[in-house]
Amino acid sequence: MSRLVRTIYPTPLRWLHWLMAGLIAVAWFIGDWAVEQEGPAKGAAIGLHIAVASGVLVFVLLRLALRAGASVPGPLPSLPARLLAQATHLMLYALMVLLPVSGWLAVNTAGRPFVLMKLLQMPSLVGRDPAWHGRFETLHILMAWALACLVVLHVLAAAKHHWVDRDYTLARMVPRLRRR
Repeated sequence: MSRLVRTIYPTPLRWLHWLMAGLIAVAWFIGDWAVEQEGPAKGAAIGLHIAVASGVLVFVLLRLALRAGASVPGPLPSLPARLLAQATHLMLYALMVLLPVSGWLAVNTAGRPFVLMKLLQMPSLVGRDPAWHGRFETLHILMAWALACLVVLHVLAAAKHHWVDRDYTLARMVPRLRRR
């Protein structure tokens, strides 16, 4: 029996991709806005940031589980492009897991509970520790900027494939797009 070669990602993976893109953007903007707040408004803003960002953790774990068992489009034909895409995707997935975990650690070292998507209080990974709190906050911010840079690279690569190379790379995630 011949295997069907996939040219687009399965629908659940496409939906999760775009849902996570939206959640990451919203978490970024709320996190940036939260830093500027003071008093109770700051606490509320950080709580909202945690609710949205913890959704990224939930959905990336679901996405990884689905991807492990899914048939996905084959790799890019060019070896340098394939290696760059694989490295970028590996770093994107790593940061989509590690960034929320660093936030969880920052929350715990501040002596507060981490509440997943405002629904479920998670166990503390570490105890209250003001010195480590600052380190985890710094790590969280650095990883957020690294993720932002990788997202920009990812978007630029997709645009390059669509408008310069005129291939079907972007259409694998947006099937209604036709090669330009």
